[in-house]
Amino acid sequence: MTGQLHEHRHWTRYPAENPVVFTSNGRSRKGRLRDISASGAAFELENVDSDDDRGMLTVDDLGVYETQVIRDMDDGFAVMLNLDEGEQATLQDELADYFYQEDQGFD
Repeated sequence: MTGQLHEHRHWTRYPAENPVVFTSNGRSRKGRLRDISASGAAFELENVDSDDDRGMLTVDDLGVYETQVIRDMDDGFAVMLNLDEGEQATLQDELADYFYQEDQGFD
């Protein structure tokens, strides 16, 4: 299979439904996260404007990220998070903690 390219995700992708605000071209729009990893995110928006190419994504409980739109969807965007490798590793750890906290049960 020499010479063939294989897609391989380096970071774990987590399905999520956190509220988001996407700010681009001087306008902020509310939406909902679909999934997130240390390298990118997909989210739905109330009003999709396909001429967006960069923006700031605020994800409730997780943080604010500078982004580049990599895919337009009918109801939102897929974006790449503008993070270096060290920042991605830190975010991966934070996402793992956030989505897989040990259930301590009830007292």
